[in-house]
Amino acid sequence: KHTDGTITKAEGAKPTGGQRNAQDGRRVPLPVKIAKATSARLSDDIGAIGTLLADETVEIAPETSGRVDAVLFKDGEQVVEGQPLFRLDTDLAQADLAEAKARLSLAEANYKRSQTLRKSGNVAQSVYDAAVTELEVARTAVESAQVRIDKLTILAPFSGTAGFRTISAGAYVTAGTALVQLDKIDLLKVSFSVPELEQSRIRLGQVIDVTADAVPGQRFMATVSAIDPSVDV
Repeated sequence: KHTDGTITKAEGAKPTGGQRNAQDGRRVPLPVKIAKATSARLSDDIGAIGTLLADETVEIAPETSGRVDAVLFKDGEQVVEGQPLFRLDTDLAQADLAEAKARLSLAEANYKRSQTLRKSGNVAQSVYDAAVTELEVARTAVESAQVRIDKLTILAPFSGTAGFRTISAGAYVTAGTALVQLDKIDLLKVSFSVPELEQSRIRLGQVIDVTADAVPGQRFMATVSAIDPSVDV
């Protein structure tokens, strides 16, 4: 625009590249960043917050009531399958077993006597049948008494780590009382949920990455072992 108010338009003028130097008006080149092109696989991940669970866990409890005679492990100890953990008092059970064995001896004597008389025909069939039945009942009573004694020693159902026991020797416990928790933690499970829109992308045997706050910077490989069919409404 000139001082007299006229406007002059330059046809075909093009802007020049670069930035103008504020001091002398010259244009300087713009800084350019370059990077080598590489190929990579684009992944569409599903993120979820899960909960770590023991591979197996159980609360050890007695099947019968009784007084705790001995605690056979230490808190936090590694135990193996079949290892005795608690032993309840067996005095009454041993007395019952002794009585059952005495009845068995008497039943065996009666059976042998009836068997001898039966061969000579000097005993009724009903008497012989009663002797046979009495012998079977006595044998069953001995077996039952022995089973009750065996159950007074509580064994570890699987190998794992014992927690803190809730009772001490001398305590009286009832059937079903939780005595200690046993966990198998050499292998852990992760329980997590995904939105229903992503459910079709989860399948058995699928390999997934797991990270835990307890071990930052480490990634663990896991395999989907089960999918719960229930839906959270």
